[in-house]
Amino acid sequence: MRRFCHAILSLTFLCGFALSCKAASKQEEADALMKQAAALSLFQANDAPPFRLRLHLKLAGMRSGSVEGNYSWASNAHGQWRQELTFADFVQLQGGSADRQWQKRSVDFEPKPSAWVLNLVNNLHRLTIRPDEELEKINREGPLRCLEFRAGSDGRRSVCFDKDGLLTSVMLSDPDTVYEYSNYTSLAEKRFPRSLRVTWNGRHVVDAELQELTSDRDISDDTFVAPPGAIERASCWSPQGGHLLKKVQPLYPITARDQYQTGSVTLYIEITKDGTVRNPQVIQTAGLVLNDAALTAVKQWQFAPYMCGNTPIEMEDEVTVIFSLLP
Repeated sequence: MRRFCHAILSLTFLCGFALSCKAASKQEEADALMKQAAALSLFQANDAPPFRLRLHLKLAGMRSGSVEGNYSWASNAHGQWRQELTFADFVQLQGGSADRQWQKRSVDFEPKPSAWVLNLVNNLHRLTIRPDEELEKINREGPLRCLEFRAGSDGRRSVCFDKDGLLTSVMLSDPDTVYEYSNYTSLAEKRFPRSLRVTWNGRHVVDAELQELTSDRDISDDTFVAPPGAIERASCWSPQGGHLLKKVQPLYPITARDQYQTGSVTLYIEITKDGTVRNPQVIQTAGLVLNDAALTAVKQWQFAPYMCGNTPIEMEDEVTVIFSLLP
């Protein structure tokens, strides 16, 4: 009997050890995929050449219909960078260095199309596994390898790479957004996609085509100077934290309920260093009554502060409030 129990315990230990090794092996594979893609990225600052790039944009889903725009990026050998985004009457300038960055917009919030475009590019910067993410599995779909992550109770992220280790897509579940990358070109052993696309809730909302990609070691230092009126803050390419601590549910307006009015309200918000919400702005409307109810609730939300290392920082974000009459 004693030998039998000893055998069972040994088997249990071996099974647990095997599962632990399998999980560690998956994590190591995921880390390796991320690091390989990051090493190929043009935005790997420690060894990327100074360069300029320009994208031509086609944006759908605007109130004024489809519009065209441009996105540009420039960086020098000293780690300074500048990006510019323009479409319709919107202009956004950003720039900075390793420790500081600045920003100037034509409005005091970030419109939804701006967030789509910047995230489309930033995904090529942030090829890392976030501390709040748990690797669930690695899918193999033909030549693609996809890392499936879970963050919190609802958040999901899928990051896919091709056989060469290049990023092909980033899929987010909340909200339902897909960023796609294809037809890569080269610059000094680094890679950048010629075609980029954003799909949101099943609709193509951004198509971007590479118009220019050149190495430029003679970019003027004046290019990286912050313009008058720019807002400066700490620079952080991989902020951590920012999860929701306190969520106040909106009161469903009686008039909207009586009229069976439903919908989703998406808000731009600024999360302060202490995690409170500042300057909420409606960027996707469900009507004035529901908009006001969402604004009232979200102003009371509390987040864990975003952190850059051990330093709390201010951060822009967006949240969605859903009004539904389903039980």
